[in-house]
Amino acid sequence: MRQVPGLAGPNDMVQILIQAAPWLTIYALGKPFLDSMLKEAGKDAWDKIKSLCKKPIPTDLKEDDVGWLRVVFDTLKQARKDGNYVVLGFPVEETSFRGRSIGIELDEVTPESLVRTSAILANIGQEIETALQQYDRKFAHSENRDCSCAITINADGTTECSFNVGAENGELVVLRFDASGKRM
Repeated sequence: MRQVPGLAGPNDMVQILIQAAPWLTIYALGKPFLDSMLKEAGKDAWDKIKSLCKKPIPTDLKEDDVGWLRVVFDTLKQARKDGNYVVLGFPVEETSFRGRSIGIELDEVTPESLVRTSAILANIGQEIETALQQYDRKFAHSENRDCSCAITINADGTTECSFNVGAENGELVVLRFDASGKRM
């Protein structure tokens, strides 16, 4: 855990911020996690989510990893129940946006929302990280309630992340991804 600098408090939030690659591992744990949490309904939930990530799934997962994901889930669920904002996303350390993050705010924490969000982050994360390096200048952005840059999930399954590059009225950059995670 770390303190988020430069935000007026109090800030009741929980963020899980990791680079793009580990989100793929969390997504890969999705099927056994959903099976363990939802029993028979887990298969139906997985069938709806599995198409969200087109990247190859790691094969070196251990059974203990599902238990770890359950602990993370229980922690996030309790944090949300206690009134905290919950954001899953990426830290932004190597750019002028340092100290902030880009993520998806979860309105509710369910097994499905955790796995679905992990799939989306695994799919679009590398593209977002690359774009941030390309636009490494001060920028304003659309925000989650915790002041992190918001990734919006649209009703049609597409996702987008918007930010202004440069000075106060700089160029608007909108990164759009189709439902499979391919940049549009």
